Amino acid sequence: MKIKFFWGLFPTACGNKSKRDKSKRDTINLLCPPCDLPPPGAESGNVFLIITLGIVMFAALMFTVSRGTNESPSKVSDKQSSLSAANIVTYANTMERGVARLLRNGVSENSLSFETGSLSGYAHAACSDDECRVFSKVGGGITYQIPDTFWFDSTKNSENLYGEWYFPSGVCVQDVGGEDASNCESDSISNEDLIAVLPWVRKEVCENINDDAGITDIPQDAGNAWAGTDPKYQGSFSDGHRIGDSGGVLDGHTIGCFKGGNSSPNGGYHVYKVLLAR
Repeated sequence: MKIKFFWGLFPTACGNKSKRDKSKRDTINLLCPPCDLPPPGAESGNVFLIITLGIVMFAALMFTVSRGTNESPSKVSDKQSSLSAANIVTYANTMERGVARLLRNGVSENSLSFETGSLSGYAHAACSDDECRVFSKVGGGITYQIPDTFWFDSTKNSENLYGEWYFPSGVCVQDVGGEDASNCESDSISNEDLIAVLPWVRKEVCENINDDAGITDIPQDAGNAWAGTDPKYQGSFSDGHRIGDSGGVLDGHTIGCFKGGNSSPNGGYHVYKVLLAR
């Protein structure tokens, strides 16, 4: 029997196969697709629709990713600076709590020490074990954290104290411990404060610190914030220097950031935190 291979026969064959004899019916059934299948081209249409939807979804995903990865450097820097400022404040508050813990445990302010293996120059005779050290589990209950390199102005990396926390001796901030005399650094009263300083930070970080503290702009220190020899706290307080600007913007603020005004430090931006106001 000759079989004609063209689709025009198939619907007729399928529609009338009950009227044909068995031999013809068997022959046609082998060649004719099942009559309940969708018409030719339906499957390819569905596949095309699925592929199109996939392409659209992929394009939308790539657009979203590209927006995130193609942010301008200034926006990325702003986010990093804001996060850096928040981390600095958080750790500064942690150090303040460490000092408070020592005092609650009966350690005097003259005996506490910032001695740690990561810093030098803070050991003193009044503190001979970990119980009076701020950076000790049995003392202040905290560890010294090396500051993140992003916090700093890399153009100042040759300056003293760059890249570390500094705990100066003989430094005060006006009016943080009450109403000081006109000049807390030279009033012959033992009212100098226990202060942590993070020197040489980025300007953007400095701005974020002051924004959070409610300080206008970045005040410039009126003189030397500390002595030129960068003295480190070793258990004693005496007149010395004041962190403060000529307009008194920093007065009464236990945390802030200022621009160096003279030789100590000479320019740059510096964060301070009063750990113990006296």
